[in-house]
Amino acid sequence: MKLKNFGSVPAPSSVPELIEVAQRIALADGKVIGWRGQAHEAWKVEPGAARRIHRPWNGVQPKWSRNVQQMLDNLGVARVPMGDSPRSRQGAIEEYLRQLVREVRSSSSLSQPLVRASDLEVLTLLQHYGTATHLLDISSNILVALWIAATNESDKTGIIIAFSREAVTELLPSDVSPTLWEHFAQIRSGRPAYWTPPTTTPRMTSQQGAFVISQIADQPWGTVDVTSTFVWNDHPGWNERPGSDPSFDYTDVHSYFIAVTPELKKDFLTSTRTGVFGLNHATVYPDLPGFAESHRHSSEVPYVPPFD
Repeated sequence: MKLKNFGSVPAPSSVPELIEVAQRIALADGKVIGWRGQAHEAWKVEPGAARRIHRPWNGVQPKWSRNVQQMLDNLGVARVPMGDSPRSRQGAIEEYLRQLVREVRSSSSLSQPLVRASDLEVLTLLQHYGTATHLLDISSNILVALWIAATNESDKTGIIIAFSREAVTELLPSDVSPTLWEHFAQIRSGRPAYWTPPTTTPRMTSQQGAFVISQIADQPWGTVDVTSTFVWNDHPGWNERPGSDPSFDYTDVHSYFIAVTPELKKDFLTSTRTGVFGLNHATVYPDLPGFAESHRHSSEVPYVPPFD
């Protein structure tokens, strides 16, 4: 299947076909460290902070910036691509995250349980409650990634992304810098990081979750600074049998894409409703916010026996 952002990707139509494709990816790569599911292939792979900060520049630039651009236009000078480079976008995200941490630490009610936490641990907890941060959620269980991709946008094709261990450096608790300034310096100077917080929440445990942390990169498919199967578009056979051609060099590819078609979503959800995988909203989000979310006004009503 050809997707605008992700190139030519395998498109299994059932759960057994997905598992076969995933096995072939794992065999070709040697070690997949985590999977990420997204419900719509039009959405690029980027953390919440990038999505929040990187809206189209003309829609968010302040009035003074527009005035500067108008002045340049009047002088016949080429327009300046303000805030458009990966470096400037990275800087904007870093300042945004510093502001988040400053606000939390300056609030006595918010900061009390976080006195001993590093800035990264503060952001991890904020992400748990829905804050847009630079942390990209992944799971070591492909079925969790599939659940997240399949439970929304039922008529749209989603995507699953597999990340290779070769693409990232594991961030150990002893490696975590106490401040964001030092943390960002680490991220900018090396490969993306793989981060499992030392103190996990019930939700992270249930989802077998972790995070990928990357500096901003310009990719056709997102902002994560790793090579991907997008470069494999012209390779005959990948779409049918990934890993089947031993003459092809896989060493420079560190992330892989699988389409989640509406047919695959339907097949998976049919299985989950009959209890095959033990996955539902309560098991994926086993906390009070998850319970409340599953019982919003728009949620399906569980079976209630009729009154006599």
